[in-house]
Amino acid sequence: MPGSCKQIVSVVYFHLSVFEHFFYFSLAGQVRRLTGISAEPYFLQRITHVVYNYRPDVVHKIGMVQAVHHGTNFFVEVHIALPGPMPLSEAHDIGAQLQHELETVRDIERAFVHLDFDFTRVSPCEHKTK
Repeated sequence: MPGSCKQIVSVVYFHLSVFEHFFYFSLAGQVRRLTGISAEPYFLQRITHVVYNYRPDVVHKIGMVQAVHHGTNFFVEVHIALPGPMPLSEAHDIGAQLQHELETVRDIERAFVHLDFDFTRVSPCEHKTK
């Protein structure tokens, strides 16, 4: 094989190895997102801002804001406290409207809004723990 062919082959192999490394590192980032890692703090602050400004007249407290990757977008879960004597139909409408408001935010695939009237009481576990 002439010397110039060896140089061409070496250059091609070099470019393939660079492409392979680039592909591997971009794929690794996507795999991490598919495993459900938590969102970055700035994204959680954006969600909290939406919830905080949604209905300050009735949302007494924000209990939890969580967002996890679901592919390239996020699943969002928020817990809010509403007044205890509020009728169920009104509380349901507030939760549904907040859910819709959150789902209009770019990068949110699905939002879950949990409503409660008091965060100070100790309630039985609402999720499976084992």
